[in-house]
Amino acid sequence: TISFEGKTASEIYEEIIEKGLVTRLDHAAYLGKELEKAEIAMLTGKEYVQDFDLFKDPEEFIKQN
Repeated sequence: TISFEGKTASEIYEEIIEKGLVTRLDHAAYLGKELEKAEIAMLTGKEYVQDFDLFKDPEEFIKQN
């Protein structure tokens, strides 16, 4: 498992690109979407759950899975 930390989506994405970890455009688009959601969650105090709508209740997602 590889972990990245940063204060903005751009900081994290740049590090991922520098390490050459993205080779497919669909994966790059997915990462960009999820990193942006994570940044918005940090700025608004919301809980971030990967692959879940940021403005829905995360408990709903957890119960379904």
